[in-house]
Amino acid sequence: MHWRNPKIHGIDRVKVWSACDEHVDFLREFLEARDFPVVVTGVSEVVEQVGTEAR
Repeated sequence: MHWRNPKIHGIDRVKVWSACDEHVDFLREFLEARDFPVVVTGVSEVVEQVGTEAR
């Protein structure tokens, strides 16, 4: 799971959380409820940007 806090980070700052299948939906919903852009990918995938614009 790749995400960022747009209030303090630009689109090039990507944070990574690992989650098992049991918890990935909960964590995604947690971040989306706070208006954080989120991209869920496989473990080996790299994401260089999250979201399309800085706030």
